[in-house]
Amino acid sequence: MCQTWIQVKRSCEIQLIGFTQEKADSLDQDQQTDVIVMNFSKAFDQVDQHKLVFKLKHMGLNPYITTWFKDFLHNRSQQV
Repeated sequence: MCQTWIQVKRSCEIQLIGFTQEKADSLDQDQQTDVIVMNFSKAFDQVDQHKLVFKLKHMGLNPYITTWFKDFLHNRSQQV
């Protein structure tokens, strides 16, 4: 079962509370919980984009996902 805890126009705190509650409920019911977390914070400063795409391909990631990452990173800059 896959539930979404993301609510549009809700604060980070409310999102985190909802996520935490959903995970606690699944633990109480002895259900398996899998979580994938992606953090793009400072990713452009720390990772060579070409090496990332190469490694994703080498790992056998779905070509559509690899292409998505490549397109997402292409000509992208970051400003703070």
